[in-house]
Amino acid sequence: RAMREAAAKSAIVIDVIAVPTIYPGGGAKQLIKVITGKEVPSGRLPNEIGVQCFNVATAYSVNRVVNYGEPVISRIVTVTGNVARPGNYEAPLGISISELVQLAGSQAGDGNLIMGGPMMGFNLPSADVPVVKATNCIIVPSAEMFPEPEPALPCIRCTRCAEACPVNLQPQELYWFSKSQNLEKAREYNIFDCIECGCCTYVCPSNIPLVQYYRYAKSEIIAQDRAKEAADIARERNEFRLMRIEREKQERAQKHAQKAAGAKAESGVDSAAEAAKKAAIAAAVERAKAQKAEVEAKNTEEVSPRVEAAIAEIEARRAQQPEPAGQPKSPGQPEQAQLFAEPQEAPAAPDAGQADSMQTLSKEKQPTEEAK
Repeated sequence: RAMREAAAKSAIVIDVIAVPTIYPGGGAKQLIKVITGKEVPSGRLPNEIGVQCFNVATAYSVNRVVNYGEPVISRIVTVTGNVARPGNYEAPLGISISELVQLAGSQAGDGNLIMGGPMMGFNLPSADVPVVKATNCIIVPSAEMFPEPEPALPCIRCTRCAEACPVNLQPQELYWFSKSQNLEKAREYNIFDCIECGCCTYVCPSNIPLVQYYRYAKSEIIAQDRAKEAADIARERNEFRLMRIEREKQERAQKHAQKAAGAKAESGVDSAAEAAKKAAIAAAVERAKAQKAEVEAKNTEEVSPRVEAAIAEIEARRAQQPEPAGQPKSPGQPEQAQLFAEPQEAPAAPDAGQADSMQTLSKEKQPTEEAK
């Protein structure tokens, strides 16, 4: 009622809508769905469907910046739990959380602190961490508020986690994928749409810390994506390096070619002179061939067919003659070897036909020699 009265006095049109108190009703996507009826698609942002969602702290900071020129130097932090004075404190950014807890009158000594709510909060590694823009609540736990969790039992597939999920995921499937490190399947089942509200863990009868498995899977997927991105960047840099080396190599080769061409032009080597030199060499080769042709045997083509037939007949008969059994004695052969050598047969006398052929050949050669 007070908010509606304040909105009515404002010059800006403001609608005050009451939403049911259902956890987690404070999420941006859940508020947009309840108030406007629009659902933000998976992997999309609210501004892509024409809606912007700001919480009270953001609206207050915008007012201080626009109207007073004051940057964000502090924020409202809720301190609750095992403290003497729980409440909302305006804490400057950078102050130690241990100082803030001491201001609220901590009664837990040096125990662990939780940043965030009882369902989505996480344990701080130390009380000396500073207050940042995302610090909204500090819980000082006690044994009564947060008893030791019971041991986890095997999943019975009761689907209570799926019924309690506010973003309509399948927590039991995400649990199996995260536990077996099947990260690609977890990504396919939209694990990044999980808002880590803790509803699935709260209703699980087997006391399985489902949210912790989801956080682990998300961190592993993010680490793999970063490693892949770094590898892609390194590969691209190496490819550019190889391209640069090849380009520089081609440029050097081009410079050397230009330099060689310039040196050749400066040396005065003329293509016409080279052609004349080659022509002189070719002429010398032709002269050598002509001289060689002059000293070759002549009259080899003026023999008549009859003489050629006689020569062929003589060669054939000579080939039919048996080879001598012994070989002539060499100059260095000892005399004992001559005693045991077989006597060499005298060459056979030519028969009548061979004699006639030889006489005919000698008669035909005489006119040829006289003609010379």
